[in-house]
Amino acid sequence: MIGYLFLRGGKWNKKRIVSKAWVDESVKDYAGQDVFLGTGYGYQWWYGKSKINEQIVETFYAAGHGGQYIFVCPSLDCVAVVTSKWIGNPFGEFRPQMLLVNYILPAMVSPVSPEVIKIEPSTLDRYAGEYEFQEWKLKATVRRQADRLYIDLPKSAEKELSPMAENLFLYSLKGYGDVRLDFIVDGNGKITQLVAYFGYANITFRKVS
Repeated sequence: MIGYLFLRGGKWNKKRIVSKAWVDESVKDYAGQDVFLGTGYGYQWWYGKSKINEQIVETFYAAGHGGQYIFVCPSLDCVAVVTSKWIGNPFGEFRPQMLLVNYILPAMVSPVSPEVIKIEPSTLDRYAGEYEFQEWKLKATVRRQADRLYIDLPKSAEKELSPMAENLFLYSLKGYGDVRLDFIVDGNGKITQLVAYFGYANITFRKVS
């Protein structure tokens, strides 16, 4: 109900309940991007955007403990509500975001022609190395084998990365969904960071070797 009210700019059954000015102000980003959450924050609403089938889709959402969410996507006229079990569900905060970004939104956006991504082995060498998320002391190892990349993360078996673009890959995290991995390149063409996106949230690993 609340999500639909905000989707309609403060109206319910065509009756004004909340001023449109308040709705617009509420979903603006006043806090800027957080190092971990990676999304903007307004008046109790988070903000995120994602590129879906070559289209930028903006979303504002309310997030509760353990993975309780109200997602509102105005451009798609969509409200999605997720309730989750919070006990014993440490990653549940982000699973609904991954579900929305990886599955629900792509099903609603016009598809694009599939493209076969082929990256030369010599290019893949740039990605190989050791990465670290210093705030949590997390380490990740990326290695190349022939024309494929593999990543080894803490508490997870080594897995192959699926290319989406030259610097963008998918990593399937069992029980949670697809994590997008974006390798950041500096002005000299050198890989300096690896950003892992869990829906709208993200953490940044610095390349250390």
